[in-house]
Amino acid sequence: MLGRCARTPGVCGRRAAACSLARSGGAALRAAAVDAPQATSALSSVQIPEALRNNVVVLEAPNSSGEPATVYLVGVSHVSKVQADAVRQLVRVVRPDVVAVELCKDRTGLLVDDRLETQASNLWHVNRIIVEGLASYDESYPSAEELRKLIKTRPGVPVSMQDIEADVVTLLSTGLFKSVTPGAKSGTPNEAPEFGVLFGQDGTASLETVPPLAALRFSVAMRELPPVKAMSVRVDSSLEADAPDAAALDAVCADVVLECKDAGTRPLTALLRARARFGEVAGRPVAVAFRGVETGEVEATLKAAKPGDRPYLSGLEGGAINGEGFGIEPFRPKRPLTKLSEKMFLATSTLEALRAKARADAAAAPGGADAGGAGSDANAAAASAAKSASARQAPRTEFREWSAAEMASAKRADPAPSPTADLLRDVLVLSYAKAQADAGRAAGVERGAAWQAALQAASEVGTQQVLLVDRPTTVTERRLADAMLAECGPRLVGAATLVLGSIVAAVAANAPVGAEAGGVLAAAAAAATLVWPVAAPLAKVRQLARMSAEAIEDAVAQKAPLSGGASGRLFGEDALLEWPGAEGPLLAERDVFMAHAGAGAARGEPVVPAYVLDRVDGRLMWRLMQADGAREQASPRGFGDGAYVPLKDVRSVVQIVGTAHVPGIVAGWKAALADPTAVDDLLRSESGSGGGSP
Repeated sequence: MLGRCARTPGVCGRRAAACSLARSGGAALRAAAVDAPQATSALSSVQIPEALRNNVVVLEAPNSSGEPATVYLVGVSHVSKVQADAVRQLVRVVRPDVVAVELCKDRTGLLVDDRLETQASNLWHVNRIIVEGLASYDESYPSAEELRKLIKTRPGVPVSMQDIEADVVTLLSTGLFKSVTPGAKSGTPNEAPEFGVLFGQDGTASLETVPPLAALRFSVAMRELPPVKAMSVRVDSSLEADAPDAAALDAVCADVVLECKDAGTRPLTALLRARARFGEVAGRPVAVAFRGVETGEVEATLKAAKPGDRPYLSGLEGGAINGEGFGIEPFRPKRPLTKLSEKMFLATSTLEALRAKARADAAAAPGGADAGGAGSDANAAAASAAKSASARQAPRTEFREWSAAEMASAKRADPAPSPTADLLRDVLVLSYAKAQADAGRAAGVERGAAWQAALQAASEVGTQQVLLVDRPTTVTERRLADAMLAECGPRLVGAATLVLGSIVAAVAANAPVGAEAGGVLAAAAAAATLVWPVAAPLAKVRQLARMSAEAIEDAVAQKAPLSGGASGRLFGEDALLEWPGAEGPLLAERDVFMAHAGAGAARGEPVVPAYVLDRVDGRLMWRLMQADGAREQASPRGFGDGAYVPLKDVRSVVQIVGTAHVPGIVAGWKAALADPTAVDDLLRSESGSGGGSP
């Protein structure tokens, strides 16, 4: 598939090519018909779904330990519901360590199931959490990092609106702020969704999309307090064994009063400075609690700091319980309302909570009153089964989250635009994408169904990483636009010149009407001959979209084994490869790239981004990470949630691509194994030496 966003067209074709590779060195290709008696042991031990029996080629590569890893290369149609369901079955049977799909960092939206009947998520995730408005002129004030440790919102962790509102109250409860205002910036192409894993009672997984926010901001205004007119200090019994010097403590109190009276120091600043000085006098960490700040007659109580104390204590918490107190503007969230009747409204969040409780109550007693305890027992068993399914998945990918500096320095390196070439590409490709999407809907499948099925099944069987093995869309788009302009442009210009020239010539010669029309028609026929290679692919995919679901499934079914050298080119779906100039950037180059990415997955050598299985607050999550040490163009630093370390003990990989890509990946497998990271030529915006078939 090709496209900048989740709704861009697919590519599923490959020119006819015979693939005959022999075993070579420590890595070998195994390409045998899956139903042949002499099939390899890997295929013999795996029950390939019937819908994919001609679609699977088995490859072999040594993993990082030198042991053989099996790669199941699967070709699928992007408009087949049957094949998407079969992908789910295959992943469940193989139970691979790694799944690889024909997506890139710019097309993660195709993993989102956005059908109308799917439940919308009320969760988000964010990597940039900004606290702005802090008083930075005095070191006694807390840093943004210290305050971030207090709140629930953390990088990569799903949060709800209620969580964000609770964080506002948490910040107000420090007693430091007059007001705290939350704000969010919508996600950009630099961010990607996360996916929460939900298990049913039968152990099957579904995915909850957690969309990204580009940033979450807490804008704070510092609290204003009355000047400190008098101040005293009391030492708690926890410090009696090694009590600080009383005179030194009294001196700190006297300095606070003088600072407020004579130096014009803000009372809040003076108290925070005193908090730091009390610790210096005590010679050990202490917890300070101020009382009476609203009157200006302050008492400070010193206690020994305990390991269980909050990451940051201002000492003003006692006068800001639940985010309310003197000099504090309480936070009152604006709840969206649902209209129940002409005169009755209810907070939407309250209504959702009531509905959730009703669903839970109904699930607890599915048989009604007559069922007695059976309903409750069945529900408990189902809940236990779902919990057990989740507990069996043990994330084992090593990764590190990005630092604030790495995220701040992240910049997209998109190729420079070329308006004429880009316009030609977009007009043709978007027209093709619409027709292909219509074909998918006619077959009962939405775009990305095979990738979504693979991710769901991977969640069930302990797969650790789902790699996005396609070349970045931005590179493919640039090279496709340039190639199509070079090949299609002269045809379109020539066709227009023929028609316009015939009209001008006829008018200039004052030819009779019949002769004029004949000349124009002859020119139009010649122009059509020039234009047909550009228009024919659109006609073919529209023909596919007009078929019935059964006819579409038959048209895109793989009739001959890909392991026997079948081309994998599908009627209608792959017609765009017939566009002049399209086959190189859309097919041959991407085949080479995906061969390297698949080989890298098996060998433990990073090439591309991946969704990594993680457990966040007890819940399984798929989080987008970049490959540690990979090429910046393919897996850029600072994007996603962090950098992952590829698995080193891979035993099996399921790589799912369009059927047309299979022959090219097979042909390039041996070269890819020699150096999986050798993809520099393929990542250049301009066509280079690496752009052809191997």
